[in-house]
Amino acid sequence: MIRAEALARVRFHQERGDRVVLVSASPTDWIVPWAVSEGITEVIGNPAEVSGGRITGRLAGVNCYGPEKVRRLLALNPERESYTLFAYGDGRGDRELLAAANHPYYRRFE
Repeated sequence: MIRAEALARVRFHQERGDRVVLVSASPTDWIVPWAVSEGITEVIGNPAEVSGGRITGRLAGVNCYGPEKVRRLLALNPERESYTLFAYGDGRGDRELLAAANHPYYRRFE
């Protein structure tokens, strides 16, 4: 479930030709198919842990939350001074990413 305003901002950036990266603490197992259906091919998130061919209900690795969102984004795009970062968030886990952005939008998708 996504806010209509948030999807409108995704479209805005896609139409401008911006690189759109979805950074989420949600399991990638279900956000990647949605993201791809919306034309977003870069997703940073949490894969689910699998053991014996079954999803355990735990995350595989470190949760992509708070400072981990920034760390992973910088691992993908290390030269931070070379690009303008727009970030959109709606929860506590987005604070650090919003603080790192040139244009942070918290619960305001305009």
